[in-house]
Amino acid sequence: MKPIKLWKFLLALLLVHSSSLALAQSDVSAIEILTPQGTGSGGVNKIAGWQFTVNETFTINALGILDRECSQPLPTCMGLAQEHEVAIWDSQKNLLATTVIPMGMAAPFLDPEFRYLAITPIELQAGESYTIAGFQPAPDDDGTKLCANGTQNDWAADPRISVSNGVWKPFVGGFGFPNNATNYPNPCLGPNFRIQGAADADGDGVLDENDNCPAVANSDQLDTDNDGQGNACDNDDDADGVNDDTPDNCRLTPNSDQADLDNDGVGDACDGDTDGDGVDNNADNCPVTANADQADFDADTLGDACDADSDGDNVTNESDSCSFTTPGDAVKPRNGCSVAQLCPCGTPDSDWTKKKTRKKHKSYAQCVQNKATRFKQLGLITKQEKRALISDAKASSCVKNPE
Repeated sequence: MKPIKLWKFLLALLLVHSSSLALAQSDVSAIEILTPQGTGSGGVNKIAGWQFTVNETFTINALGILDRECSQPLPTCMGLAQEHEVAIWDSQKNLLATTVIPMGMAAPFLDPEFRYLAITPIELQAGESYTIAGFQPAPDDDGTKLCANGTQNDWAADPRISVSNGVWKPFVGGFGFPNNATNYPNPCLGPNFRIQGAADADGDGVLDENDNCPAVANSDQLDTDNDGQGNACDNDDDADGVNDDTPDNCRLTPNSDQADLDNDGVGDACDGDTDGDGVDNNADNCPVTANADQADFDADTLGDACDADSDGDNVTNESDSCSFTTPGDAVKPRNGCSVAQLCPCGTPDSDWTKKKTRKKHKSYAQCVQNKATRFKQLGLITKQEKRALISDAKASSCVKNPE
């Protein structure tokens, strides 16, 4: 390799400084397409490269050349010994972009083995074929830097492209499309390009342009209130007007009133046990009235603690003078009392005489007869039901206890 004159190196460095800087700033997340493993020279005065088809539309923003053989110590080895023009063409042989990678180390290493310069971004379309090639001038000072003749194993490229073959042609009449070039199965992988990486500032795998929290990692993109701002960076996740840090006692459920019946710090709107009785709302027969026993006298699925008619006699508790009437018993609409409740069955005292007991029993039976007759008159029971009540009372051992 011939020593590089210092003035040539400094001039090249000056010419590409602004372009290199722009590339480094705009291409933070770009990826390398191919890393050739093969070896072999591209030859002298040849234009060589590779052809490929795009599987998924993307934008490229840099062209580059392979530079991985710098075995001699500095200052003898200072990057590329020669400058190399690199270009890319479409399937119609239209030139899309070109640049000259200068000698030395002026063009930055943005991949471990390639030096690149920025170009005006161009979009490569899915389904279209393209050719990228670079020029290896004489003398062959850079050797395999331009053309590492890869094998099929070297074609494990980014899935967005499919490499078809390599191309090369003698440099005749200036740099241009390798027209009438020789195609061969192993690609000349020296010339390369970089895919413009879309920004992902928070590194959550969601590109900034699609990220509902571009500065806060949230790969799930959860957005409870669908306001376009992810929960991870939204200070009011449920859009109820209460700041999450107030704090909102139901961050993911709108509840501007912040009601919290059991004062447990969890709002009623999102509390699985609103009344704090130890019974989950889904199973609680009184979700907003504490009733750990879940008592339900009339079996109407409403607990007694919150049932306005706990005995199911169609008389509200407020008007019912006789609570817990036996289900099915007729009652007076005015007070909610049944015959059995108006004439309760008493037990004789142990010191009562048989005569006194019989008398008290007769009084009980008479009470039942009177009430049953009245219920019949009011249309609350049928004639048969009246007779059954009286008959059962006479046959019982019940007595009328003093009130």
